[in-house]
Amino acid sequence: MARRVALSTLGSLGDLHPFLELGVDLRGRGHEVTVATSPTYAERVAAHGLGFHPIPPDFEPDDPDVLDAVLDRWNGARRLHTEFVFPHLRGAYEAILPLARRSDVVVRSVLGYHASVAAEVAGVPWMSMQLSPMCMWSAHDPPVLAPLPWLAKLPLGPRVHGALLRGMLRVSEPWAKPVRALREELGLPYHGNPFAAAQFAGRATVAAFSSALQAPQPDWPARVVQTGFLFHDEDGALDADLAAFLDAGEPPVVFTLGSTSVHDPGPALRRMVDAASMVASSSTVHPSAGGAAPGGARCVVLAGAGRREEFAAAASDRLFVGGYAPYAALFPRARLVVHQGGVGTTAQALRAGCPQVVLPHCNDQFDNAYRVERLGIARVLLARKAAAPRLARTVRACLADDAALAAARRAGEQVRSEDGPTAAADVVEAVLAGDVPASPRAARGPVP
Repeated sequence: MARRVALSTLGSLGDLHPFLELGVDLRGRGHEVTVATSPTYAERVAAHGLGFHPIPPDFEPDDPDVLDAVLDRWNGARRLHTEFVFPHLRGAYEAILPLARRSDVVVRSVLGYHASVAAEVAGVPWMSMQLSPMCMWSAHDPPVLAPLPWLAKLPLGPRVHGALLRGMLRVSEPWAKPVRALREELGLPYHGNPFAAAQFAGRATVAAFSSALQAPQPDWPARVVQTGFLFHDEDGALDADLAAFLDAGEPPVVFTLGSTSVHDPGPALRRMVDAASMVASSSTVHPSAGGAAPGGARCVVLAGAGRREEFAAAASDRLFVGGYAPYAALFPRARLVVHQGGVGTTAQALRAGCPQVVLPHCNDQFDNAYRVERLGIARVLLARKAAAPRLARTVRACLADDAALAAARRAGEQVRSEDGPTAAADVVEAVLAGDVPASPRAARGPVP
């Protein structure tokens, strides 16, 4: 029976794409799907035959103020919430409430605090979809936090890591006073910390990432179903010039900063282009890199549409400088991917079976980076330490690492074996049917 599904997400393209893919799958099953998100994504949503419902704030990916907050390693999470999300909390709630009232289920993203409030006021079930392991807050496999990346690596055990996580979450809870105040005003119960326990207070939670990145943990909350990544492969072929470059020689090293960091006016992109130039001109490339010639490894740099011309002079017969390319079409033709560690980019590189060099800037990028490093397929270099010569050396070392290539191919096989969109849509339909999905493992302790 066709039902009405509301999908609510805020953030970058990495936050939007999995919800689009879920919506397309649900629409194919006959359901009426509406995506509630920032007005800037209206055309993208409509292009997939899904309903669109605008909610504030209107995030623009290249807004300098948003970039300054999001890319702040030390205070990014606090600033994103206190400067851009929570000031619009009431407006977002009021905007989505009519949609919630005419829906049969609401699916929210990690920033969708407004959506669960609206669903509870409307009296309809809601569920959440978590896109990266960091959001699961496991003491058995603790997240690597951007300000303190070394903390998760300490062999302290689940009891101590659990206490540390709870302490850090208590520090963050004052940021969320607007959530608590709105819920109290509306007579709704408080489900606990909005960044942790309250994320899992709905009928179910979809852990929308591969078990290759994180397997189910014994302290995951109840009613979590891990599905694998929800890949959204945007339509469109590779640019003709890029396709010709790829056809002309061995698989290249691909350098990219994702859909958000690429807009950063700081030195990261300049360092990346300079490092690519060094790698392309080097003669110290291992033969396993697809038969690289003495001229060095071929390279592709995605500089973004707004800055492509700025770096056009760096292009050569061994270095292609482009604006944008669909990762699903490009990464399978790459030898190595250098990127910022966003979960969407990390997932695409995993699926392609590529070794990786990860340059985390902020937020969950650190956690994603160290997880692929732990798999033996990546090397991590902090963005602030990624001067061009050091980055070039790291890329050359990874190109020469046959064990990393073999491990990347094994991980790729696992990721490709999962069908995230189908599994996630099954969970939505189970909630619509009144079923409570079973967790893969019983929770052994309270959610932080």
